[in-house]
Order: sequence, then structure tokens, then C-alpha cells
Amino acid sequence: FRYSPIPASDWFPMESHLQQPLKIDAPPLPPKELQKTGLLSAGAEASRLDIPLAYAVLILPFAGLLAGFIWHWRTEVSPIALAVAFVFWMLTLLGVEVGFHRLFSHQSFQAVKPVRLALAIFGMMSMQGPVIWWAAVHRIHHKNSDQPGDPHSPNLHGAGWLEGLKGAWHGHVGWIFHRESLRPESWSRFTADLSRERGLVQVHCWYLLWIVLGLVMPAALAGLLTWSWGGALEGFVWGGLVRIFAVNHAIWGVNSICHLRGA
Repeated sequence: FRYSPIPASDWFPMESHLQQPLKIDAPPLPPKELQKTGLLSAGAEASRLDIPLAYAVLILPFAGLLAGFIWHWRTEVSPIALAVAFVFWMLTLLGVEVGFHRLFSHQSFQAVKPVRLALAIFGMMSMQGPVIWWAAVHRIHHKNSDQPGDPHSPNLHGAGWLEGLKGAWHGHVGWIFHRESLRPESWSRFTADLSRERGLVQVHCWYLLWIVLGLVMPAALAGLLTWSWGGALEGFVWGGLVRIFAVNHAIWGVNSICHLRGA
């Protein structure tokens, strides 16, 4: 389950591109510690997972949404499945917006280590990527907002309506299928501060595990509450796949719809 797309050659330079100076108490991780996390050896292997994971995050949640509608075309979704879906939707949304966005990308507030790690894990349950990579891409986006170098701007594809559609697709989700935008050059320079957190580096490297747990946990909870395999399957579909679909397309809409409208 280890996935660590962090190029070691870019890991150490300190260059945060934040509006406020960072307050970092922990020393940088020594090379031996980085080797234990797999960061110095997994870059090439991780790059082969980029496009398959991009297809997975786009197709699997949509397939779950489609399956849920077909399954419940003439029947209601159980209240327990909806409650489980809501709980995990809230946790994942908090993980991405409060954790990935405000805490790790912008350093808008401080949090104790257990809260930081919990927000990182909940955010990675969205399948939007490992936490340190997500923060790096977002910082690069703000550095080059709607200018060349912005990984997911919808406004760099021309002025015609067809170009506008291409831009909207790129800003929404298409950018994750292009290696130059998915892996901006020297991206980890923008999150050298986060590399100093041993716990955060560890949970970052277990990204695939958090995806799996984000699907298994709602299924297990709904199954226990209903004491049935049918309830577990409902929890998997609605609390797992549909929840990921709802969270991701809402957040991706900020990149596409909101930026196209000038927000």
C-alpha cells in the first residue's frame, strides 16, 4: 500500500512560497529516516501508478454512483447507509478543505500532531492524492494562478468556445492525466517544510492504504449497524464510492467553474 511520488533530489531545498513565514520546530529528517519511508527509492515506481490512479479516481466513484442509482431506482436507500455516507462525507471534506487546503497548503492555523495526522488521513480518503503532493500542487497553483505554470487553470487554452470546453475539462479533472501538470517540475521544493514532519511523511507514504480504509470502513460500519451483507454493500456504495464522487466533483468545480467565472 506504500505510494510515495516524492523525488528525493527535490526534497531538501527550503522554498515554501507562503505569505507568512513558517514556524517549524522539528529538524529535517535525516537520509536514513527517509530511506525507511521509501522516499529515496520509490519515485520511478510511483510514477507508473500516476495514470492508473487518475483513471481510478475518475471512473470508480462514477461507477459507484451509477450502481447506486440502478440499485435504488425503485427502492429507497436505507437511512443507515445515508447516515454513514454523510458522516464520511463530512470527515473527507474536512480532511481536504480544512486539512489539505487551509492547514497544510496555506498554514492558516496551527494544530496538534494527532489532529494534523487525522486531517491528512481523512483527506487522502478522497483519492485526491497524497497530502504533501496535494499541498505542493496547490501552492504552485497560487504562485502561478491562471498563468503559465498553473497546473489546473481552465483559462490557458484559448478564447473560443471549444477551447473554453477544453479548459473547463482540464481545470476540472483533465489535468491529472497529464504528467507535466500532475507532476510539476521540482514540485516538492514547495513543501520542503512538510518534509520535516516525520509522522506526516509516514502517513503520506501510506496513501493507498487510506483509500482502501475509506472504502472498507463505511461498509463495515453499515454492515455492523444493519447486521447484514446487504447493509455492508450499501455502505460501500454510498459511504465509499458515492461519497468520493460528491466530495471530489464539488472541490474540482472550484478549479473549473469558479475560475472560469473569475472567482
